[in-house]
Amino acid sequence: MDGGTQMSVTVCLAPAQTIEYPEGGGHLWVYLNWALGLRAAGCRVIWLEGIDLSDKATARRRRHGTDARTCLATLKARLEPYGFADAIALFPLGDEALPLDLTEGCLDLDAAAEADLLLNLWHSLPAPVVGRFPRSAFVDTDPGLLQIWMTTGELDVARHDVYFTVGETVGTPAAEFPDCGLRWQYTPPPVFLPEWPLHTAVSGAPYTTIAHWWGGTVHFAGQRLSNDKLVGFLEYAHLPTQTTVPLEQAICLERRFVHARFAHDRLQRVKKLGHTRFLASLQSRAEQIDADRRTHTIPVARACRLAGPARADSSTRPTTRRASKCSSASARAERQWRS
Repeated sequence: MDGGTQMSVTVCLAPAQTIEYPEGGGHLWVYLNWALGLRAAGCRVIWLEGIDLSDKATARRRRHGTDARTCLATLKARLEPYGFADAIALFPLGDEALPLDLTEGCLDLDAAAEADLLLNLWHSLPAPVVGRFPRSAFVDTDPGLLQIWMTTGELDVARHDVYFTVGETVGTPAAEFPDCGLRWQYTPPPVFLPEWPLHTAVSGAPYTTIAHWWGGTVHFAGQRLSNDKLVGFLEYAHLPTQTTVPLEQAICLERRFVHARFAHDRLQRVKKLGHTRFLASLQSRAEQIDADRRTHTIPVARACRLAGPARADSSTRPTTRRASKCSSASARAERQWRS
């Protein structure tokens, strides 16, 4: 308050390059929930994006059939219904300045840096950019992995004033990874409920979610840790036998279709386990593989959503859980499934 007048706080939100991932609806909503929540709390929100115009980045966009201008136009179109299209601020990732025809209608870094707070959700935001703001808060959305990457030197996260994490065990004795000498404060990821209204489901409608399947591996403390969703999925492969509710997951398999054969190769294994309903549903869905979109739907146990506090939803804790498993556990689980 200033003389009885309520002061508006300006928060500059730095997402993890939503501009470079236009097809990632779930990715965008991680940050859109923050932006909508902040605005509802009375804050003015600036949406900060870095654009890389290097030859490598340009070639990568070209392989995906797009360019920097198209990516920016798509982001603006996605944010426009929520009132943030005119709140985008751009800065160059690299030495090359952004052309004026690209930045037209957007704020620049100087304007963004006038914000009261930088709320940074991108672990790779350059330190010189973070240093432009009077106060900064970092939000860790990859708990476990982030701390491992920082410890091994794969990531050099810029210095911030305050550090938050969506991982409940980060910085506690329960964590199986270092705290990197930082004081982590837990915060649950926000969900802006007005944009997620309740809808009556059709009778028999399945519980569904959407996810990437692959996450690669991480080497840490002499262990090879799996970050694929397969590891977490195997623990709940029996779940369809415990409920009459259909469970489905839309899995993005990218170009590795050969791995999608598990949908067919594991049918006999499922039958041996007595998963009659699961078998019928799995076989039906496996036949609906859409090769052009590289995405298909397979009924699976929604492990990330059903496991409770120890394994929160797919945007938060499962990464930590999977990364905490050693290679022997991963191999043992996979052998069990394949046997």
